[in-house]
Amino acid sequence: MIKASNLTLKYLVRLRRFRIVLLRAGAKWLGYGVEVPDDPEHPALLWSMLETEDELGALRMLMESPKCTVFLFNEALANVAWAEAELDLSSGGVRDLVESSSLAPEHDSRAMLAMQKVFALMEDDRFPSAERVFVDVPNVTAWHPIHSTYITNRAQPSPLSIFAEDEGGQQEELALWLIDGIRPDGAVKSPQIHEPGKVRELSDLLLSHEFGAFLFESKTLSILARDDLPSRPKLTRALVKHLDKATGQLVGGLKNLQRGYTITDLAGNEVEVNRTHLPHVVILVPDLSLLSDEQEYGGAFFARIMEEAGAFFHILDPAELLRMVQAANIIAERSERVTPIQAFDFYLMERAKLALNKPSPYFGMLIRRPGEITVVENE
Repeated sequence: MIKASNLTLKYLVRLRRFRIVLLRAGAKWLGYGVEVPDDPEHPALLWSMLETEDELGALRMLMESPKCTVFLFNEALANVAWAEAELDLSSGGVRDLVESSSLAPEHDSRAMLAMQKVFALMEDDRFPSAERVFVDVPNVTAWHPIHSTYITNRAQPSPLSIFAEDEGGQQEELALWLIDGIRPDGAVKSPQIHEPGKVRELSDLLLSHEFGAFLFESKTLSILARDDLPSRPKLTRALVKHLDKATGQLVGGLKNLQRGYTITDLAGNEVEVNRTHLPHVVILVPDLSLLSDEQEYGGAFFARIMEEAGAFFHILDPAELLRMVQAANIIAERSERVTPIQAFDFYLMERAKLALNKPSPYFGMLIRRPGEITVVENE
């Protein structure tokens, strides 16, 4: 089972190849994972620690019988594809690493620190070769799509398929899956604003409640339609162009919203939108890590856009949006008065404050318990 961003999964289904990686972490712990060749210099590594007897038993089974089924899961935990593959882990190096390893404590921060040290040593090419094994997985003959449909709170179908030609539309559907449940009447897809003489789309998605509104603009990157798969630097350059366009679209949409123009859904039903409280505007990108070195989109940029727009401004990817929704539900579940969308509003405000002091949009935010917010510096 491989869980990754939709962007990384697209590389998997296009390339039809990957590598199994086993790494010694700490004294006797074992990290294992999948390397996805999405970039020639810095391929993605999706990893976990060997923590349970079930995981150990599965590795031992693969050493004896390599044939297995691989399932791909996106940020919404939707199973989007499967394939048959042979993971030949019968080599002596694999067996030595597995049998000489101890189970790591479950959900222990020490294991995370141990893996961070491993990655730092690998980056400097100082990690001992005897403590790592890479196993090439032969070309996957075919990835089989799994099509899923979510029925929204507005009783509308939201289909999801990683193989869909409309990659931009699919990212909007993924965002809808993530945010629709935090309000009983759900999110509005493609809300229409009725300006004098014309009707246009206000944003890709819209949420509203008694204390504010949320406008989402989704910007994706085409992967499946390309003849040649792009490197990460090329993706970053394309994403930066999308960012500038999306920012202008949202600022313009907010100005029209504040003018009081009527908002409807695609069926023509009027949508009530809060126009008195500060709104949130969210640009959704495929992967925040693509912006890790883009310091022109750091705190000063966020401050300028918030002042121009008169709104809280955010750049998120689906994984970080999911964390925002999860945190909102945790806060609401432990409160007798706060609703999920109110908690979502609060949590996004806290993230907007943190963004003002960050060098780039690439950072994570976790909640340990209501009232305690932890910022995770992504590296």
